[in-house]
Amino acid sequence: MKIVKFLLSLAAAGGLVYALNTSLNVKGAPLPPLGKFLSPFHGFWQNADPILPIHADLDFPELKNEVKIVYDDRDVPHVFAQNDSDAYFTQGYLHASNRLWQMDMAVRASAGQLSEFLGNRPIRPGFSMLDVDKLARRRGFLRAAEETVEVWKQDAEAFAMLESYCAGINAFIKKQGERALPFEYKFFGVTPSVWTPLKCAVFQKYMAKDLAFGNNDWQATNSKTLLGQADFDFLFPEYYKEQTPVVPAGTPFGFTAEKRQVSSAQNTPLSILSQKTPLDALVDVPNIETETASDPNNGSNNWVVAGSKTANGKPILCGDPHLNLTLPAIWYEMQITTPDMNVYGASLPGTPCIFIGFNDHIAWTVTNVGHDVADWYTIKWQDSTKNAYLLDGKYEKVQLRVEEITVKGVGIVRDTVRYTAWGPIVYPNDTLPQHDMALHWLGNEKPAGGVGRL
Repeated sequence: MKIVKFLLSLAAAGGLVYALNTSLNVKGAPLPPLGKFLSPFHGFWQNADPILPIHADLDFPELKNEVKIVYDDRDVPHVFAQNDSDAYFTQGYLHASNRLWQMDMAVRASAGQLSEFLGNRPIRPGFSMLDVDKLARRRGFLRAAEETVEVWKQDAEAFAMLESYCAGINAFIKKQGERALPFEYKFFGVTPSVWTPLKCAVFQKYMAKDLAFGNNDWQATNSKTLLGQADFDFLFPEYYKEQTPVVPAGTPFGFTAEKRQVSSAQNTPLSILSQKTPLDALVDVPNIETETASDPNNGSNNWVVAGSKTANGKPILCGDPHLNLTLPAIWYEMQITTPDMNVYGASLPGTPCIFIGFNDHIAWTVTNVGHDVADWYTIKWQDSTKNAYLLDGKYEKVQLRVEEITVKGVGIVRDTVRYTAWGPIVYPNDTLPQHDMALHWLGNEKPAGGVGRL
């Protein structure tokens, strides 16, 4: 009887060890083994929030001098460095220590690299994680980020600061090791890769897409087709004549203002749609915007209170970016002090600098006007190979870019993206007909200056 109990116990223990170290596949989505995740030595138990010290000193070979970090009663870090390079190194270290998974996933979402961590799991019927990655690559964000980095390199001094920021992130990853990585890495059984300036550029594309990718080109085209130009202008004017501008009337301008005429359709009653409306002329709206459109409620407010109206006689700048509430938050509050600067405000984990804040001299904020900076162009192909398209009366060859997407549990999947003079051909899903439309988005163009413009 004792032998039977022993064998049963041994079988149960063996089964448990096997189960905890075996990857499961649920509805086509691989789940990592739970053994490492539950391990008391390397698993999520090691991620209990530590009590932050009031003062902390960083000691890394990459630092040129001593750096002190002081945490206030809200756990906001205040960095005191003796040079800018060490300051940005420390900012990268702090961003990674608190937001590494958030930073990593934001970059992967924009670069089309989610499947490498999450596998080809289904998102909704007919649309998988691999489709999300393909769509990101077909939008051209990764290619645009690569071109952005080359422009950034033209400002050697500022690019060196960006590299210091990346070095700080990598120092955290190397120092902490697997034991102290965010628990999400442990759950999915993955590890972060080296942080590079390219990832910072991709992150900026991620933010730009969130703030400035809204467009209604297809809907507007169909509305104008149905209504006609006059009624369309009446319903959707470029600006409303009743809208009061911020600048008071009578203010002299130092430039020649563009003379614009309000359409006569402003006072034209709507016509009734007849049965002869050319419905067959409507544009087939592809299921792209649901994956890429910005939140229509995004926007920004800002205002200034004059010093004559404040208790201390100093002006107050108020900024109100209408960004979504997320957990963790989009922003990371901190102070950076060096002999050359003293700045406090909100930073974005994934890229250096303070984006909203103040220094010893000025305060600044960021607003988003929601301009339509994305356009879609219907492409006329020379033949079914879709390797040449009509441009200015003659056929031009497309540029082919082969994207390699690593899929967890599968390997490398290749996808060929066609680039035209306007931009890439974008379509959401291989199982649907390809919509022969090229995307021209301002966010994909090369920046006007180096990384110092941050």
